[in-house]
Amino acid sequence: MIRAGIIGVSGYTGCEILSILLGHPKCEVTWLTAKKITSPTPVSDLFGQFKGLTDLVVQNEINVDKMAQACDLVFLALPHKISMSYAGQFLKKGIKVIDLSSDYRLPDLKRFQSLTGMAHLDADNLGKAVYGLAEWNADKIAKAELIANPGCYPTSILLAILPLLADGIIDLQQPILADSKSGVSGAGRNPTQALHFSEVNESIKAYKVLEHPHAPEIVHTAQAFTQASIQLKFVPHLIPIHRGLLSTIYAFTDKKTSYDALLASYRKHYREAPFVRLCARNTWPEVRHVAHTNFCDIGFTIEDNVIVIVSAIDNLVKGAAGQAVQNMNLLYNIDQKEALVP
Repeated sequence: MIRAGIIGVSGYTGCEILSILLGHPKCEVTWLTAKKITSPTPVSDLFGQFKGLTDLVVQNEINVDKMAQACDLVFLALPHKISMSYAGQFLKKGIKVIDLSSDYRLPDLKRFQSLTGMAHLDADNLGKAVYGLAEWNADKIAKAELIANPGCYPTSILLAILPLLADGIIDLQQPILADSKSGVSGAGRNPTQALHFSEVNESIKAYKVLEHPHAPEIVHTAQAFTQASIQLKFVPHLIPIHRGLLSTIYAFTDKKTSYDALLASYRKHYREAPFVRLCARNTWPEVRHVAHTNFCDIGFTIEDNVIVIVSAIDNLVKGAAGQAVQNMNLLYNIDQKEALVP
């Protein structure tokens, strides 16, 4: 049995990881922490859905020494800029780490500092982190000590464009345009005025237009996996649903390309990818079809030289917790689908 700890279980992502792992036949959750509580508290008191399912108690401090004795692996479901204070401590004690923040996704120190306005606190491990996009990096994930779990927007966009980039179908002289819409849970559980029900209900809004911090992650990863240097224009939107993320991507080709050529590219790269589902021609992904699953649904078409790709994921599952468990399965040579497919 894999002994797993979850740091930050009081957030949406941490809660989702626990929910998945309680049904995992080869993993036992042995430690939970959350800084938001003032004293040790049963997790069922924090989330009522766990009543009768587990008697695990959430600790209110991160005790690396005690966790190292109780865990083989820790999931860091912490805010950005916090994980890098703890990952290195666990690695020194031989504990594997899956980090769900953005702290280890970009290996360039200068790039990290320019995006965050601070120096990286664990520079020695930054370049050692393996990017956890399972469909494209499975071999390295299986040998990793530290896995940087991808962001939700990058997951939806990268899975949609990487096959076409790898096969040279997309014109690199033209920008790729990505329009993404995410449910409110993608912003985390901390209460802010912008996330109140009355602020988001009956509305939709763009935010961080052309300056979202996930954009550099997408560009860097696309180049790392396909050697294609892309131009990306990314606009995210907040929509009034709890979970789910849909991306519509516009790319251009300078080649004579057909729908069948696009289909062949996707089939070639995802023939052994259990969580990528290709939609039938002239049908399109919907958020409701991927909610509460680890699937990424992809639909596409082409007219003249314009390729339109639509992808849908659950931002809390394939975009976070489910992908993290998928990476854990790869790390321990377990079927990727374990605990993620009914």
